[in-house]
Amino acid sequence: MKIVIATIAEDVHARAVRRGLERLGHEALLFYTSAYPDHLCQTIALGPGEDPSWHMRLKVEERAAEGERRGDEEARALAEYALEEGAAELGDADVIWARRIRMPQPPPVVSKEDHAFAARELRFFHNALWHAVAPDAFWVNPFAAARRADSKLLQLRLARAAGLTIPETLVSNDPGEIRAFLQAHRETGVVYKPFAVNSWEEDGGMLATLTSTVSEKDLPDDEVLRATPNILQRRVPKAYEVRLTIMGAHAVAVRIDSQNHPSGAVDWRNIFPEELPLSPLTLPEDVVARCRAVMKALGIVFGCMDLIVTPGGEVVFLEVNEMGQWLWIEFRLPDVPLL
Repeated sequence: MKIVIATIAEDVHARAVRRGLERLGHEALLFYTSAYPDHLCQTIALGPGEDPSWHMRLKVEERAAEGERRGDEEARALAEYALEEGAAELGDADVIWARRIRMPQPPPVVSKEDHAFAARELRFFHNALWHAVAPDAFWVNPFAAARRADSKLLQLRLARAAGLTIPETLVSNDPGEIRAFLQAHRETGVVYKPFAVNSWEEDGGMLATLTSTVSEKDLPDDEVLRATPNILQRRVPKAYEVRLTIMGAHAVAVRIDSQNHPSGAVDWRNIFPEELPLSPLTLPEDVVARCRAVMKALGIVFGCMDLIVTPGGEVVFLEVNEMGQWLWIEFRLPDVPLL
C-alpha cells in the first residue's frame, strides 16, 4: 500500500506515523507541501479522455546545499525526505494523509508590486490542486470536508443536532450585542476564544490567544471590537475535561483534571505538558456515538474532540480539531494505544 503524508518539515507526528507504517510493511512517503513553489516544481497534465497526471520535481542536492549554508532545518529535512522515489507521482497513492497542507507563499524573487498577484494565483492553484489530485485514494481527511470541518459554527450546530450539549455562544463584532451577552451571563461568567490561535513574542516571552475569561471591564473601545469577530461562550462549570481522539473506528478518550491545577481553570493548554493531570477514560457508549455522528456529518474520519464534564455529569461539546495533536497523550500515558 502506498501512503503519502502531506505535511511540513517540523511535524513530528508525520515522521512517527511514517516509521510505524513502515514497520507494518507499507510504503510511506513524506511530501513537504511548504517546498512549493520556491524549491518544488509541480506539473499537472490534462487531455481529452485522459485522467490528469501530476508530477513534481525537487532539486534535492541544491536545496540541501542551500539549507546547509543558511542553517535552514526545513531545507535539510526537505533534502532528506521530500519526493523520494515514488513520491513524485501522487495520483497512484492508495492513501493520502493530509496532515499539514500549507498554503504556498510567493518566493523572495517576486517583486513587491507583483506579490498580491502571485499570492492569489498560488492560493487558487493550491485549492484547485488538492480538490483534484488522487480522486480514488482514501483521504484522511478528505480535502473539502476538512475545510468545511474548520467551521466552529458548523461544528456547534452539528453537535447540537447529534444530541450533545453545547455552550450558549455568541459570535459578533457588534459592541451592543457583545455587552448584552456579557450582562446576561454575569453570574456564570463568559469566556472568549479566537477562531485560530495566534502567538507573538513580547518582552522576551511568548503570548498566545488561548481561551480566557472576559467581562465588560476587559472590553476595548467599540471600534476595536468591530475590527474582528469575537467568539463568546457562557462559562461552563467543569468537573474535568476530556480529549477524545477518533481515528476511523478507533476512539480513545483521556481525562484531564484541569481544575486540580492552578493554571488550568479556564484552558488546560495553559498547563505545562509534563504537569497535565491526565488519565485514561472510558466514555459512555451513547456519548461516543453522538461524537461519531458529528464526525460523520462533517465528513471526516479523524479528529481530536474537546469536551467538558460538568459537576452534574453532563457532557458538553466544545470543538473538534480535524487534524489535532495526539502524540503528547502517548508520551504521558504509554499504555494508551494511539500510534
